[in-house]
Amino acid sequence: MNLVLDIHNHTMASGHAYSTVLEYADQAQKAGLSLIAITDHAPAMPNATGAFHFMNFRVIPRELRGVKIMMGVELNILDKDGAVDLDEEVYKSLNPVIASFHFPCYKFSKENMNQEEKTNEITTAIINVMDNPYINIIGHPGDPKYPFDIEKIVKKSLETGTLLEINNANLKPDNTKFSRPGADEAMLKILEACKKAGCPIVVGSDAHFAYHTGNFEKAVELLKKAEFPVELVANSSVEYFLRLLKHK
Repeated sequence: MNLVLDIHNHTMASGHAYSTVLEYADQAQKAGLSLIAITDHAPAMPNATGAFHFMNFRVIPRELRGVKIMMGVELNILDKDGAVDLDEEVYKSLNPVIASFHFPCYKFSKENMNQEEKTNEITTAIINVMDNPYINIIGHPGDPKYPFDIEKIVKKSLETGTLLEINNANLKPDNTKFSRPGADEAMLKILEACKKAGCPIVVGSDAHFAYHTGNFEKAVELLKKAEFPVELVANSSVEYFLRLLKHK
């Protein structure tokens, strides 16, 4: 499966990543990618950068080393109402805009919730985020800490044009609190539901070091396991990906 772009990459501005935009462009060229998106963490993530970082992207060329460069953001979902951690006036000019759950940032509405209560709350949160016209992608869904009703979310993905990400980093257990054990099984169920519904998905490396941009090995294994059609993978061509973003 030939995937030509990577929509999820973090630079040093994210606070716990270790490369620059130019280093990503160099590695993307070596990896044969046509396009990459830089999507640094928004301010609620500990040690991440502030709004001014995202407001000055005009200084960055939109092509480096022959690779198209998109400047986006990974927002943090903060609550069940779908609130995020940058002002709309800032993120509406960025592309792509990913919204994700991260344990330092999302707080459940009450303590000691059972699985059904968590599922209902996270499903509501994602639906509210998908209704935001400027948010293009739900980042690394499938984290068992944030369960949701897959059928409802796939239906909403089709309705709003908000892509669900198959996140390669989620599929590489590292035995730290950043790991998401069980995500492979959850993402397989997401893929099966998307295939049945004819719902496009997007693959992201979630690179925090330039060497990993375009590394989709584990994600591609999962796509093959699900027998997922390549024509529903947004990374299969730059034109297809941009068309899906424009649809949103």
